[in-house]
Amino acid sequence: MKRVFRLILAASLCLGLANAAFAATVVAVDLGLPSGTRWANMDVGAKSPEEAGTLFAWGETKTKKEFTKKNSATFQKSKYNMDISGNAKLDVARAKLGGKWRMPTETELIELLEYGTWIYSNGGYLVKGPNGNSIFLSKESLEMWTSTPKSSDKLDFDNAGQSVCFSLDGKEIPKIYWHGRHYPMHVRGVQSGSPSPVAVDLGLPSGTRWASMELGAEDAFSFGDYFAWGETATKKEYTQENSKTFE
Repeated sequence: MKRVFRLILAASLCLGLANAAFAATVVAVDLGLPSGTRWANMDVGAKSPEEAGTLFAWGETKTKKEFTKKNSATFQKSKYNMDISGNAKLDVARAKLGGKWRMPTETELIELLEYGTWIYSNGGYLVKGPNGNSIFLSKESLEMWTSTPKSSDKLDFDNAGQSVCFSLDGKEIPKIYWHGRHYPMHVRGVQSGSPSPVAVDLGLPSGTRWASMELGAEDAFSFGDYFAWGETATKKEYTQENSKTFE
């Protein structure tokens, strides 16, 4: 009896280690995006960046054999006309990956489309961020969900059946569109991070590019830190006496 128990315990430990090893392969990649959002290096349910992940209906955390309007948990149900990012009961990235993982919002997808350099490669897309880091979206991952519903109006019954997604079908840069929530799609997780300044090309004659945010600012709409001229650290008081460059 003890021997059987030990075998079961050993098998359980091996399975736990295997699951832990798999979870460790999902990495949050800092692409240098203005919001600081970090994208997963692979789909939810995938075993490698080159492999497509598991298919899910929007707002559901388990896959199934058939995806229909009738067996959808959220299709044409206006109570789900809300962004589900981070909701463990509805967000499959949070449910499967845990921690700070969540589905990307429509805004975060738009940011990736605008600031990422999309390179068609090996039948998929290599998406390079402003800082040079990149993620790969496989050709099998033709369509992916965001966490955002098409309409936030709870009285809009028609739009209650659709949510925002994007397509990777073709050699052009993917575009955002809407699809019925019952439809099976892949999911790529994201994590929030500290915003990163990006050099913005304003089309100036000199070619000078200006940062998208001030030094020390939390985002593009916040004030940054104060500095005395010629100094690289902030301080509590700014006087002529403690200035390193005055006179």
